[in-house]
Amino acid sequence: MKKLFIGLLVSLAAMAAIAKNDTLVDETDTWKMYTRPELSLTDIGGHKTTMGSLSVGWMLNDKLSLGPSATTSLSAIDDTKQGDIASYGIWYAGLRAEYTIQSYKLVHASASVLVGGGEVKVKDVNQDNMLVVEPGVNVAVNVWDWVEIGIGASYRFTGGVNVGGYDEKDFQSWNMSVFARFSEF
Repeated sequence: MKKLFIGLLVSLAAMAAIAKNDTLVDETDTWKMYTRPELSLTDIGGHKTTMGSLSVGWMLNDKLSLGPSATTSLSAIDDTKQGDIASYGIWYAGLRAEYTIQSYKLVHASASVLVGGGEVKVKDVNQDNMLVVEPGVNVAVNVWDWVEIGIGASYRFTGGVNVGGYDEKDFQSWNMSVFARFSEF
């Protein structure tokens, strides 16, 4: 009985020594840095405008990307609202997460979301802060191992805007974009 007990303990100790724990991240995972400039066309207050974005961050196994992102209108937008001529701009920044499906294929897709906050400025004097949540989908083509180009569509949800006759509905809109993503090589 004593030999059986010792044998069982040795077996358990050996199994524990060779067992590998399941973890979210382990030593076989690859991490890369990336930079993603993006140009998008969107509707703000009933007017088409161009927005520019820059995201940087980390990619895990060429699938999961996470990092800060910033977006701004590239020019002032002139609009007539309640009889006044207003020039306004918008910027927002936050955390961007993206999951890419089959990134090793020539053409692949991804889903993303940006959560953050920003500011709307009207007539360079009135301004208001806003909350932004922007989910989106993208299709990209691998050009080289470290470069991909693509197109995307997203919808910008905003909250908390009430300035100069504008409210959050004036800043909620679909965005169509083109982008490039450069990863470390």
